[in-house]
Amino acid sequence: ALMEAARLGLEPGTEQYYLTPRKNRGKLEILGITAYQGLIELMYRSGAVASVVVEVVRDNDTFRWAPGRMVKPEHEADWFATEAERGALRGVYAYAEMTNGATSKVVVLGRDHIARAKEAAQGADSQYSPWKTNEEAMWLKTAARRLSKWVPTSTEDRRIVQGTAERADRPSPA
Repeated sequence: ALMEAARLGLEPGTEQYYLTPRKNRGKLEILGITAYQGLIELMYRSGAVASVVVEVVRDNDTFRWAPGRMVKPEHEADWFATEAERGALRGVYAYAEMTNGATSKVVVLGRDHIARAKEAAQGADSQYSPWKTNEEAMWLKTAARRLSKWVPTSTEDRRIVQGTAERADRPSPA
């Protein structure tokens, strides 16, 4: 887990990279988990991402998203209202503004998508699971993880993207 954190350049035992004890075949071991803040940090480090937006949508928020007709979602909320006033978690979305001005793919997930992610998560039923202790953070992490598949998350990715673009600009040999 520590080697993985070092490879990613994330600080273990922080909001970027969690160290969690797990039993594997009856033996306790430490599992490293990249938190959503760590995923976002990796996106910024790529040099291709100017900003990242990851937000939950609650029942009393106004949310509009029309893929193909809108570049990014419209979300209005009373940011000073309590969770109870804003209502239950309804969905989550994420996108990145790229340094070239483009907007990445927009990831929008509803309750059913989140329920499937929770079902697949090891230990989600534990009383200590962040799915029980900090559900909103897990919704945000699920959206950030899905977004990370669509944007560069390291300088290596950035070089690969740039190299591909440069090769595409060259005339092909006849």
